[in-house]
Amino acid sequence: MKPRSQADIGALCVLVFVVCSAFRDVYFGGVFQSISVFLVLLIAFGMMTLAGLGITIWKNPASLRIIAAAPKDVAMMNLATAGAWTCYFFALKFLDPSIVNTLFAGIGPFVVIALAGSRFSIARPSRSTPLQRVLQAGIVLTLLTLVWIVVSGRSGFQSGDAWAAFGSATLALIAGSSVTVGHLFAKRLDERGAAAPALLGTRFFGLLAVAACGIAYEGMPEARGMDTQGLFGVAGAAVLLIVMPVWFNQVGMAKISPLSARVITAFGPVLVFGLQQFDARIAWSTETFVAVTVYSVLVMAANLSQRKNWNPIGRTTVRKPAIGD
Repeated sequence: MKPRSQADIGALCVLVFVVCSAFRDVYFGGVFQSISVFLVLLIAFGMMTLAGLGITIWKNPASLRIIAAAPKDVAMMNLATAGAWTCYFFALKFLDPSIVNTLFAGIGPFVVIALAGSRFSIARPSRSTPLQRVLQAGIVLTLLTLVWIVVSGRSGFQSGDAWAAFGSATLALIAGSSVTVGHLFAKRLDERGAAAPALLGTRFFGLLAVAACGIAYEGMPEARGMDTQGLFGVAGAAVLLIVMPVWFNQVGMAKISPLSARVITAFGPVLVFGLQQFDARIAWSTETFVAVTVYSVLVMAANLSQRKNWNPIGRTTVRKPAIGD
């Protein structure tokens, strides 16, 4: 059992992560209507990479040798991470942020379950109870319902083209799947002894390459018309809404049980839905509200139903993948 004060700090950090992530999705969903996705990717993850490498070189340079000794895992981590964030941000440009957030978070655990028997597994296989299987089926049905809401034009942000909407929803699902695979490879490096700052400093090289190529291809027309104040504004928002939440999440996860963290994050999509009502681009959608609320309730119930499977081993917790991770 963690000390109460540490658990409180951890819970607060995870809560800050959830709130910042919600603001991130709504804010940048609007920003991407006029500013290049690739520019934001380059600024935000360039700063993360510099910070991670700087801390590692200063405090734990041995971690870089550990990472250098596993080039295949590093390459796969970078490839998956690049696909995840590129797809996620483009999905935010074309879809209702609460739907993107839900599809992104919702698909990941099922990818873990699908890989549970492979060499990339991060979970100890265990039997699902009938209740857990019902809850998991409900979550899958909710995700499919959200895709239907998008394609049928019932979401708050409509593209007017069913195929384009379906493609954008697919991007969100690919993003959630890819980020999960990226975490699997990052975990393998972590188990070899690589410190978290070193992983943060080396997992975005592929994404930065994609962003640079994208800017070169686009010619960065938005940036040419943006003054210095505008660029600093984007950079500041990237620090507050993209870079800082990663740090808060990392600190919070280390101080509270994974179960507590997942219960706190379960209602992230509902918070995103509430915040996006202040965005003039997005109309109220009862169907979306009901779907994301049902999803959040099912995720919380699924995690609570698995509380008996959370067994501490040493300083880590090994469990069956919880829904909503």
